[in-house]
Amino acid sequence: RWSGSDDGLSLGIEVARRSVSDSYLSYAGAKDSLYGLTWGGVTRTGIKLDTSYDGEDGGVYASAGYYGLTGKNVAKNSMGEIGVGAYWRAYKTNDFSFTTGLGLTSFFYNKNLRYFSYGHGGYFSPKSYVALGIPLEIAGRKGKLS
Repeated sequence: RWSGSDDGLSLGIEVARRSVSDSYLSYAGAKDSLYGLTWGGVTRTGIKLDTSYDGEDGGVYASAGYYGLTGKNVAKNSMGEIGVGAYWRAYKTNDFSFTTGLGLTSFFYNKNLRYFSYGHGGYFSPKSYVALGIPLEIAGRKGKLS
């Protein structure tokens, strides 16, 4: 991972390989004792770019990533993700702040391999997924309490 920032603007890039931990099958794999079949143990390998700007009264952010998913005797898959959002500090004093915003997250997979049968990975992998969020944050300080 590399990231840098200057005057409220930040940029980052990450290249990673991680285990998919959605289920026991996707994380550690399984073995069928009757037929001797083993499958699972899915890993996600890819790249993600992100950028953001944080100003005095709010900010914006965006990210995009692409990953390949592989596992033992599991169909190969690919995943893309996109996220964008904005937030603003609706109320702010020296000791208290209220921040809200709007965020959109979307990801999509080439194949849906959610099942636990042989050849599937047992991980959440819809063809497309979109989530809209409205984050709320209240932060304050009174003496030693924060």
